[in-house]
Amino acid sequence: MHDPDLLRARPIPPESSPALVVRGLQLTRGTGFSLSVDALELAAGDCVAIAGPSGCGKSSLLDAVIGLRRPGDPLHVTGEVHVGGRPRAATDSAAHRAWLRELVAVVPQDARAALDPLASLGEQLVRHLGPRADADIDGAFARLGLATGAAFRARRPHEISGGQAQRVLLALALLRQPALCLCDEPTAGLDAPRVAELATAFGALRAASSRTALLVLGHDHDFAARLGARRLCLAAGRLREDDPEPEPWPRRGPAVIGDPLLACRDLELRLGARTIVRDLSLELREGEIVALLGPSGAGKTTLARALAGHLRPHAGAVHCAVPRRAVQLLFQDAAGSLTPGRSIRRLCEEVAARGTAIAVLAERLGLGASLLERSVEDLSGGERRRAALLRALVAAPRVLVLDEPTSNLDRARACEVVELLLERRAHERCAMLWITHDDGLAAHVADRIVRLEEMP
Repeated sequence: MHDPDLLRARPIPPESSPALVVRGLQLTRGTGFSLSVDALELAAGDCVAIAGPSGCGKSSLLDAVIGLRRPGDPLHVTGEVHVGGRPRAATDSAAHRAWLRELVAVVPQDARAALDPLASLGEQLVRHLGPRADADIDGAFARLGLATGAAFRARRPHEISGGQAQRVLLALALLRQPALCLCDEPTAGLDAPRVAELATAFGALRAASSRTALLVLGHDHDFAARLGARRLCLAAGRLREDDPEPEPWPRRGPAVIGDPLLACRDLELRLGARTIVRDLSLELREGEIVALLGPSGAGKTTLARALAGHLRPHAGAVHCAVPRRAVQLLFQDAAGSLTPGRSIRRLCEEVAARGTAIAVLAERLGLGASLLERSVEDLSGGERRRAALLRALVAAPRVLVLDEPTSNLDRARACEVVELLLERRAHERCAMLWITHDDGLAAHVADRIVRLEEMP
């Protein structure tokens, strides 16, 4: 049942301007997806966090609110959306673009893709904000735990981490002070100190503008509590008030650790002229799970790419005791593992080891037969994560390099993924490197924990 204090439909007095009003929203896709939101209202300065199972429609709800059209299977939307007292204009019209520019800030799941790859961070902020003093931008960066100064503002999106890109977009929102700030999985890819800083920054955003309301989509219950957010849940195509507490992580069982399968010695990695990692040595042994922790921007993803053979080290060496095709990388951006326009089944068949039961593994990952026939464009963030992991597993790897394997997943689905990976380690004696920001997850699954510190 809907809580009338959280989800309410009532006449809006002309003089009142809630940050967000949604009425009679109906979302459908040709895939059979449907979602109904009878009524949702956020007052100016309010904060609401919406959780729900992976694939339940959280990102689709964001698309519907802002009127975004994505390629592939289109989202059909009916109903009313008002932001700051103004109705959403027809999608893709000049009035719609002005409505977005003046009233809405969005931080999507893939923040780096939302930035112009050819322009510096400073140029992009000025482009969206108009003439702005460097001190103002540095002030917003500092409040979000980002570096300040001309050198950082001169970087381009490929020279920063996913977590840093996310905070650049939040800095834009901090400076714009919109009526509504929409954030899709804002804590994905952030370590605990950065999450704390992010919560403080959200508080600063709300304090700086009494009209700005926050709508946060994601699975991070602790973050919602830090924000003092009202918690709602999307489930079975409806928006409800209940949001159950997450279940505990599965624990690793006994393991037989063998010889090193993948190792690096005195590794130095650079992005452009900047050194990310220096003098790093690391071993992954047969049957071993190593958790790699460290702050956002410390170089964990860059190291993963080097270990998997996707990036040439500037100095040092990576030694692999198995064929390179037996080393599989789950990218932080799961979509980067999946070719657009081709079905997940076909992508898996291209790399599957002989005798691998793709459908059985897919079922274990919660990917039914219908999802296997879709391409990456038609999947949610959580479904993409599991599809990318499926493609890696069907190759029967001896080494798995997993960059945020539970990111974008609700806790129940994440626990299923963890269970499957722990079974893989036990039965196949696969070596695994888990990159994560979740200290609790690392403590439950890892035989050994390594911390990577950010270069000065």
